[in-house]
Amino acid sequence: MPWYDVLKVVRRMVDAGGEISSRTVGLEAEMPTRIASMWLSKMVRWGYLRRISREPDGKRWSYRYELTRWGQRFKPAPRKRRS
Repeated sequence: MPWYDVLKVVRRMVDAGGEISSRTVGLEAEMPTRIASMWLSKMVRWGYLRRISREPDGKRWSYRYELTRWGQRFKPAPRKRRS
């Protein structure tokens, strides 16, 4: 799943009032939690999300995120392939 589809899932969850975490995004997007965690971490670096808390989740930490204003208004445009 491309990153912009994950961003759409996050926006849909925010609109529905859901909590954003790697586990909830993974379930909603039907992908493994570790892949969802990777995309969410990248989106934090890009400025689309912000970490708001950290909680123990079994053997590892789980982060909760919130969508930034940049993440709400950014419209991704897939790159055109060179011929």
